[in-house]
Amino acid sequence: MTMARNGGRTWAIVLAGGDGTRLAALTEAVHGRPVPKQFATVTGDRSMVQATLDRVARIVPPERTVIVIGRAHLAWARAQLGAYTATTLVQPASRGTATAILYALTWIRLRERDANVLVFPSDHHVENVTRFVEAVRIADEAARALGKLTVVGVSPEAGDPDYGWIVAGAPVAPACCSLECFVEKPGAEVALRLHACGGLWNTFILAAPASLVAELARRHLPEHARRFDALDRFAFAPGAPDLDELYAAIEPADFSKHVLETARDLLVVSMEGTGWSDWGTPERVLASLQGTPAETLLRARLDGG
Repeated sequence: MTMARNGGRTWAIVLAGGDGTRLAALTEAVHGRPVPKQFATVTGDRSMVQATLDRVARIVPPERTVIVIGRAHLAWARAQLGAYTATTLVQPASRGTATAILYALTWIRLRERDANVLVFPSDHHVENVTRFVEAVRIADEAARALGKLTVVGVSPEAGDPDYGWIVAGAPVAPACCSLECFVEKPGAEVALRLHACGGLWNTFILAAPASLVAELARRHLPEHARRFDALDRFAFAPGAPDLDELYAAIEPADFSKHVLETARDLLVVSMEGTGWSDWGTPERVLASLQGTPAETLLRARLDGG
């Protein structure tokens, strides 16, 4: 895609603060003890968050990458992230994806006001990293050139009702369409219809000007935005009183539900041929590894072998 570039540099936000309870049976079978899913090594020798950071490093340099973790996960983070030079921000408590994004966004904008940001969950599996990188770069370019929040969607393999879906509209740029609406975890019948009419799975990989994300937060989550706007840069240390007070005072907020689903004028880029999967449940993990030795090993461990 050839587009005029504008604004500041691109930064990455990696969300690694969730508890991942739905994958607990699998991670415990693999590790012999409960492990937060993003810190679990399901296949190979890299945990999910390490694999995410390895992919992100092909798009954004580590010095412009921010990882958001929970205070309860500090021991795992110290063991696994020590070799990475990305910045780690520690949340006092889990308050949902919107809060985690605003935490990182505030930290980034104190350093580069005109930044563009990419948001990555840390529980995804990707087989073809080259094609993944290409799609995310297209989303980044679209967000920069058109000044809009851009979501990466993926062509579905089936009418899975457990995924969030996206309905794309008219093309607005090469490989980029307007986003008509989100359909969050539809029933099986609706999912099949969405699949048949070209709907996309929502990966929750996002690209946007940082200023736009801040404005969307002010519009759709005004109390969260007000509190983060008031933070100064000295609050960004683990255990800082202002941050603890902020997290104690606010309600959990989901960025998809509270911002994306009510926002207007968004874009979507379709990602093809990456072997992408959201590893949120044992069933998805096993389905994405179907027919491989890794699937056989995981099934044996889940069966107590």
